Amino acid sequence: AYQRSMEGYLAAGRLGVYDKLEFAVPPLYMRFGPSDLAHRTIPAYTQLGVESARQLKRSDDSDLEVLPYLSLIIGNGASAHHKEPAPVADVVGQLKLLRDLQVDRWAIWVGREDNASLGTPVDRAVATVWESYESSGK
Repeated sequence: AYQRSMEGYLAAGRLGVYDKLEFAVPPLYMRFGPSDLAHRTIPAYTQLGVESARQLKRSDDSDLEVLPYLSLIIGNGASAHHKEPAPVADVVGQLKLLRDLQVDRWAIWVGREDNASLGTPVDRAVATVWESYESSGK
């Protein structure tokens, strides 16, 4: 299924679908929590998302900038942690991997400024992640 989807995305680029776009935005939101068996796949799907987005080209073969879309809440109805705050260490791990993959910009989706799932104001949740990332020695 993945390969078939990628073939379609690449064909779309050759047809000019991405010609007016500035960014490829892979959705790398948290899908698994600590007790989910697939929790260990976070680095692999993060890397796959970035590498897949980097394959997308405009019709003139120019690159799109990769701007990953992250989240602070686990979004996966099959997860035991659905709608729970993502562990800060997991989000920081994604940020470190993105840095290692030479991705220096990303966006965080939170849904609403008053998202009750976070258990804290969104700006505080983002600040907590950033402070942890900064103090980890990047």
